[in-house]
Amino acid sequence: MAYRVLPATPADLADIVALYHAAFADDPFIGQLMPNVPPEVKQAHDMHWYGREFEMTDLNGLRFRKIVDGDGKPLAFAKWQYPYCLTAEQKTKKAQLDRTEEIEHPFPEGSNRELYGVFFTALKEKKAKWMDETKDYLLHILGVSPAHQRKGLGAMLIAEGLADADRNNARTYIEASPAGYELYLRHGWKQVDEIVIDITKYGGHGIATEKLLVREPGGN
Repeated sequence: MAYRVLPATPADLADIVALYHAAFADDPFIGQLMPNVPPEVKQAHDMHWYGREFEMTDLNGLRFRKIVDGDGKPLAFAKWQYPYCLTAEQKTKKAQLDRTEEIEHPFPEGSNRELYGVFFTALKEKKAKWMDETKDYLLHILGVSPAHQRKGLGAMLIAEGLADADRNNARTYIEASPAGYELYLRHGWKQVDEIVIDITKYGGHGIATEKLLVREPGGN
């Protein structure tokens, strides 16, 4: 089957959210963030969230790509963050938009808000430690339809971003789930840190680990 890598657009929102939910349903962290949220509410929340990220690409450095089959159906997507630098005016605008978002679109009822806070605070602190957003690239999310995994689609999406990073002699950072860890090692990332959270403390189950990886230019 012929696969193509294309830019993803807001018209792909429903497909991206569906891929995200399917790919991360069993993830130790993501799979426990909305344990008691009805599927339709979760869908609406994530459609809004991803739509907002598309709208704010001038303020967050994000670029979305998808892989489609011969019929044009999206089978996988990647969310990359490219290096960016905001002016003082842009920083103020972004902070205002973020505050408004927290007030007008809180996590839906049934979310594990305590786990959200612990997990995303840890991600933010580690990102500040290991990544310079003005210079480095971040593979933020890589989602592949479970029915099309182990067919090289993830590698295709990784290669697109790494080619740009290497052309700019830039480092690349990733917060790796257990499912993708070995794939990222094969593409030159090396583990530098990790996040370990006992989710039983927050009403969930298990001890979850997120591996933090850095790739030097060229994968060396």
